[in-house]
Amino acid sequence: MVTLQTIALVLNVFVILSNGQLLESVLQFLRQGEKNRQVENQSNGGYGISEFDFVIVGAGTAGCVLANRLTENPDWKVLLIEAGQSENLLMDIPLAVQYLQRSRDVNWGYRPQSSNTSCLAMIDNRCWGP
Repeated sequence: MVTLQTIALVLNVFVILSNGQLLESVLQFLRQGEKNRQVENQSNGGYGISEFDFVIVGAGTAGCVLANRLTENPDWKVLLIEAGQSENLLMDIPLAVQYLQRSRDVNWGYRPQSSNTSCLAMIDNRCWGP
């Protein structure tokens, strides 16, 4: 299995040889992703808080907006809970979304009912609903 460090080493070599700005950007992306992953893996988000004033279940659009508004009061402690695993680097790359849609690790696999007017190219005329 290729590790993040191996990828970083290979990209460093390409940056040195090509003096390419694109490769340097990719390398910075990988470094930041590794830092974010390490922070995510700390218990309690690394804050050591065990009591909260508000607990919001669901980090969709509404949950995130609500959590953001509640945290405007510095005296309130807010916990925002989302189901699923920790993110991986592919989730931060818009072009990679198509590869993640069929993964049970990041997609609940909801499928709409069969339709005669949409999803006509899909099996049983049913689209994916990631």
